Amino acid sequence: FRAFPQPLRAVLGWHGRGLDRELRQIARRRPVVTRVAMPPVSWPETFAKDGFHPNAAAYRALAAHFAAAL
Repeated sequence: FRAFPQPLRAVLGWHGRGLDRELRQIARRRPVVTRVAMPPVSWPETFAKDGFHPNAAAYRALAAHFAAAL
């Protein structure tokens, strides 16, 4: 969430981690659910010019990661 100022950036990060914890619990309880962790695509060169959305290279890395996991 680099595009957001503090403390909003921290709050969104906390919320995202909470959602991820919930998803992990759901995946543990339901064998048909697959949770795939996000790959590390948060370095500056993977963001679009708006500083928030992924750029084309990041989307390619995400697609390859998720395709391999599924």
